[in-house]
Amino acid sequence: MEPRIWRWATESVGAKFVFISTDYVFDGKLSHAYREDDTTNPQSIYGKSKRSGELHVQAILTQYFIVRTSWVYGVYGKNFVKTMLELAKTRDSLKVVSDQYGSPTYTVDLALFLESSFKPIVTVFIMLLIREFAPSMNLLGPFLKKVASR
Repeated sequence: MEPRIWRWATESVGAKFVFISTDYVFDGKLSHAYREDDTTNPQSIYGKSKRSGELHVQAILTQYFIVRTSWVYGVYGKNFVKTMLELAKTRDSLKVVSDQYGSPTYTVDLALFLESSFKPIVTVFIMLLIREFAPSMNLLGPFLKKVASR
């Protein structure tokens, strides 16, 4: 959709625009949690397209929320947590990459956060939504294996 239409549509009814983005707007080289004001440097087409969307929102809209999520998981769809739990049921050990860092975002937490964000009056807002920082996927894998074995 044309970004100028976003502005007209939101401002004509006094709404705020919510843009769901991703931690893929960063280059992934830090070994700790990113902050909202860290320099972006997307490496993939997906990350570049999300960063481009963020920049369009910031350039055109006057009232918006940009929410950056990472490793989104929930009951529906494919996701890392669900995959690890399924694999843990049939394998004695799991091999998981050790060079990816991030924070799993539960879909229910994201929905509740978004719902509560509409209550306060905030004009411009960029948020990196994380629950707890997971050092790497290979450390999260064994944890999920333990959870699955219960």
